[in-house]
Amino acid sequence: MLAAYLPWSDSNAYWLVDSKTHRLAVKALGFGFDEAVPLFFGESFAPAMDLSPWLIPVTEQVTSLDDVVLDLGILLRSERPVDEVIDHLRSLLIASLDGEEVMFRYYDKKVLLAMLQAMDESERYAFMGNIDTMILAEQEVHEFKNNASKPFELNVDVWWRLLPHHMDALYDVQNHAKILERRLWELIPNALAQFDSPSNVIIHALESAIERNYEKSQLESCVIIEVAKQANLHLSELSMPLRLTFDELKALQSIKETWS
Repeated sequence: MLAAYLPWSDSNAYWLVDSKTHRLAVKALGFGFDEAVPLFFGESFAPAMDLSPWLIPVTEQVTSLDDVVLDLGILLRSERPVDEVIDHLRSLLIASLDGEEVMFRYYDKKVLLAMLQAMDESERYAFMGNIDTMILAEQEVHEFKNNASKPFELNVDVWWRLLPHHMDALYDVQNHAKILERRLWELIPNALAQFDSPSNVIIHALESAIERNYEKSQLESCVIIEVAKQANLHLSELSMPLRLTFDELKALQSIKETWS
């Protein structure tokens, strides 16, 4: 699908790929890509360099790849010099989420598509920065153009802020349940051991909370309440193993009053 958008060579076109796709493409090509640049940089990224995404200028090397491989990446176009494009993409690697700094995997096309579709126009233009067009193939081709009216200015440090509505489309109950179950086995194994299928209890609690329009920030509290209920435990009994503060326990008690 992406092949239809590529001439054999275009100095303004780039192929953005995650580390897995980069390794697959290098193996298919038989050698590395000319002028390819890893986006991870500096001491803070040194331990994770093997996981770095790569920005690869589109040349005949890229267009010679099988369509299946090519469609795993993201096509970018920009009239700005490549160094400026790299600087902007690197500025997005760390974002702010609920006041904390987190890795932002925008180079994963599933993450990118969900977020671009969730953003309003001004957010999309700010995120794209000095990139004129983003094209990715996920079931079908999705093309996003940057029609910002203000001149681009490079942001430094941590500037991109992940907001709740950006994340809604990325939420997955099954994945959340797996993460929660692993953590609860560490903290309250005796409670989970009472269930034939702890994962079913957790999934049911998450789905019930979502159906009943609890806030995303309350989902894990709903799981704790349901686990305590089915294990015949008082919430106060979980306070120490879950390392709950007085205010957190009070908040759980409040949510419990609406949970049945």
